[in-house]
Amino acid sequence: GGHDMAARVEQITRLDHAVNASVLISYICNRMEDKTGIVSFDVGVDKGLPTGRGASHLRAITAYVTDLEAAYRHTDYLALAASLRRRLHHRTLILILTVLPEREERHDLLRAVTMLAPQHLPLFVALTDRDLRAQASLLPADRNELSRTLVARDLWLGRAELIRELRARGGMVLETTAEDWGVDSVNAYIEIKRRQML
Repeated sequence: GGHDMAARVEQITRLDHAVNASVLISYICNRMEDKTGIVSFDVGVDKGLPTGRGASHLRAITAYVTDLEAAYRHTDYLALAASLRRRLHHRTLILILTVLPEREERHDLLRAVTMLAPQHLPLFVALTDRDLRAQASLLPADRNELSRTLVARDLWLGRAELIRELRARGGMVLETTAEDWGVDSVNAYIEIKRRQML
């Protein structure tokens, strides 16, 4: 959810990639006879769809995600965690397709994970920032490049620290590209099932 989902990747928005991933993971979960539910969130959390399975439930998920629209809005992770705690009564894999926040939203994200784990298993399938990574590892040729590289390194190290913190608080983090969101989500789900983590 949130403002970063409106950015475009290869001519379609990140939200479009997230929609495709959501439909794929729902289909696979249904085949494995697991229930799925879905919510979308930014400044608030919508009602979404309660957990279910079967062909009609998959059609409802497809209809639901097809109606979502990307917008540049704040992402309220605390509202998401509070909403999920109210809705979910059994240990649940919570798959969160997102762009990891920069400084201002990090504190809320970490608090949200603490609210969800260890009762639930929050899995963040987060978009990696290849441009940031490339800039952070660049050997600067001049003063301007040095400034950009230092800022990029600071952001990249902050991201690595956030991922360590999320894991330390009981979250799982998988970094991927928008194009691979669906396949990587499915592979993570299958691995979690194989390791009997739920």
